[in-house]
Amino acid sequence: GDIAGESDSLGIAILRGEYVPKLIEPYSIKAQYSFFGNIHNRLKNYDVQSHSITLAPNYNLKRGSITLLAGWNYTLVDNNKYLETLTLSPLYNFIINKTQFIQTSLRYQNKHYLKAPVNSNEDRDGINYNGGVSWFYLLSGNKGFLNLRYEYDREDTVGMNWKYTGNKAGLSLLYPLSVPLFFKEGSGELNLNIGGEVYTQGFDNTHTSFKKKRDDRTYNLSMMLTYRVYEDMDIKMQYVYIQDDSNISVYTYNKNMATLGIEYKF
Repeated sequence: GDIAGESDSLGIAILRGEYVPKLIEPYSIKAQYSFFGNIHNRLKNYDVQSHSITLAPNYNLKRGSITLLAGWNYTLVDNNKYLETLTLSPLYNFIINKTQFIQTSLRYQNKHYLKAPVNSNEDRDGINYNGGVSWFYLLSGNKGFLNLRYEYDREDTVGMNWKYTGNKAGLSLLYPLSVPLFFKEGSGELNLNIGGEVYTQGFDNTHTSFKKKRDDRTYNLSMMLTYRVYEDMDIKMQYVYIQDDSNISVYTYNKNMATLGIEYKF
């Protein structure tokens, strides 16, 4: 509520490194470290720094693959310790035919918030259980896709105000567009990525401060254009709109965000 109606600009830095050793088929494994950081121009209290380490062993099947993802994340907000999570998530990819495949996943995530809550009812420490299924239809010679997905999640927290059951449904499209080659060979690719998502959360208990059960519905719309300037460099333009409708007004908000970025792979 203290930043309602305000706007700000910020700089974002993302660094991601992967290590993929060559193993004997059908086994493979990938290790990854990623860093995310942002610095606001005015709203310094919302500066975020996040570190993630993941390990993903994989077993390839004739018509799919099985992956077990294990991850750790450590997040700071305003240079103060904020959140630590441990995640285990098995994934199964099944190939239907040359243009379609399905991905199913389960997730166990242990969340530990590193700042003491205002009171025990607001303690968000706990475990999140998640299950989802996602269908992909490949387009344009496998350069694009249509994706339809559904997720169910259960948040089991220490504090009674944050226990909820969630349902999330989404639709997204990645489609390559034809554009002139302005630069050297390997450039000129333009991809359009548009998507929408609806997330409903039904909270278990009557809120101890507002004296009613909280019920949230969050809408997320996004559009991104990615242009390949050189073989290893992309320019990205993105717009995101988020609207959260809650029956408790303090949790209701909407947010517009426009991003311009450069990504370089080496």
